[in-house]
Amino acid sequence: DGTGGNEPDPILQINRARGKPVISTIAMQTTTGAAEFAAVAKGTKGTFTIVAKDGSPISGDDYLKDPAKYKANIEGK
Repeated sequence: DGTGGNEPDPILQINRARGKPVISTIAMQTTTGAAEFAAVAKGTKGTFTIVAKDGSPISGDDYLKDPAKYKANIEGK
């Protein structure tokens, strides 16, 4: 849940204790929690993807490097 309040560290600790499965994260038409989603994905060798308003995928890493580039496609403005 990327709406806030969920820190990546406890998730990553459980992940390390349980065989280190890969966790890929997805944000649906929002960037809320992007940093947390990215940290979980990176910490488990997964990927972070944002699904834009038009349904197209955006690399979470690319978004975090240049949020302004993707703002219109995510917020629809």
